[in-house]
Amino acid sequence: MIKAMLFGRQRTERGAVMVEMALVGTILATLAIGVAEVGFAWRDASVAEQASRAGARTGSAMGLDDQADRALLGSMVSVLGPQITGSVDYVVVYQPQPDGSMPSGCESASSSVCNHYPPGALEELDVASVWGCGAGAYDSGWCPGSRKGSAETPTELGVVVKLKHQWLSGMMPGDGTAITGRTVMRIQPER
Repeated sequence: MIKAMLFGRQRTERGAVMVEMALVGTILATLAIGVAEVGFAWRDASVAEQASRAGARTGSAMGLDDQADRALLGSMVSVLGPQITGSVDYVVVYQPQPDGSMPSGCESASSSVCNHYPPGALEELDVASVWGCGAGAYDSGWCPGSRKGSAETPTELGVVVKLKHQWLSGMMPGDGTAITGRTVMRIQPER
């Protein structure tokens, strides 16, 4: 009788264990996928910051060279790599406001204080005719040659890169999230 009760309990508990394992397994799998999604987004945010720093450093060092923005974008592309470069929404090179922020309107178009670069600009870095501040050039809004940078009147250069991070699993809400990297550096004085 005791043996029958023990074996009977094991059989009924065996079913409960399977149900519990299915529930716990689902929760653990969901958590693992969420951690992976956040990890990949964090990695992209780190790469966006590194790319904006590399671009600002290159633009700052090149100063008044008409090809500064072209080289700046080339530095950013090398940091982003081919996989992330394809997810760039835009890059903006701008003259920062006193508080370091980007002037209004630069997020969508070039002006006399910024250059707005769509994803196509990153694909045309090798096409010399679309660079160099000429009419219709990508960098004609805030021409690198017109930027001032001296010990007496330092000028700063800001770089913003905005990426669209796509969720990999489809379990997160929406189709992705926007990631922004931003850096401001002082333009090196002319020598």
